[in-house]
Amino acid sequence: MRLQQYLIESPIFDTDHWEELRNNLNKDCKPFIKELKGASELLYRGVKRSEIPDFYTIKTTRTNRRPRFVHMDLHNELGSYLKSKFGWNPRTEGLFTTKSISNAYSWGNPVIIFPIGKFKYIWIENAHDLYGSYDSYSDLDPDSPTRKLVFKNIKRIVDVEYNSTNLNKYLSIPSHTTTECIIKCDRYYSINIEWLETLKGYYCNRYQG
Repeated sequence: MRLQQYLIESPIFDTDHWEELRNNLNKDCKPFIKELKGASELLYRGVKRSEIPDFYTIKTTRTNRRPRFVHMDLHNELGSYLKSKFGWNPRTEGLFTTKSISNAYSWGNPVIIFPIGKFKYIWIENAHDLYGSYDSYSDLDPDSPTRKLVFKNIKRIVDVEYNSTNLNKYLSIPSHTTTECIIKCDRYYSINIEWLETLKGYYCNRYQG
């Protein structure tokens, strides 16, 4: 198939740029690409306007992430619990992504994420109750017995709802709610969202080889 069929009508999206992007992703992101067969979405992340790449950029994942909206006590306690369950701390080591562009817009300007090399992940299809519990925890006094009950409920949601396998399933189910996927990788491609249909058409719907 000719490469041009995957490109949209824009002077930015020429064959030379597409070949560069495709060749680099094929070389660096094989484990992630294997998860995309038949998927309906990619991974997205909301970023500051200054962080939007004109084309793409390679970024290093922070390993000392601090929370933007979650109470620090919860961040630390939940991080310890997640590490005991999954073997790594998604709260500090993870790259927060989503399969929903509308969710990504809630955090900034959406970009497309391709993890480089081997990676780990946890995902939750519906994070609405989890986020609601985060807010409840933050509003309660540290010594409140209710706060302990809220954290117990958070752990229950983590135990029941978080998945650490079958990323393809996550990317293949249409979502109409708040959804989250936390990635553990050393580096990743951050790609301008204008490449969305090209990448979905090539990696998810048509090309697998």
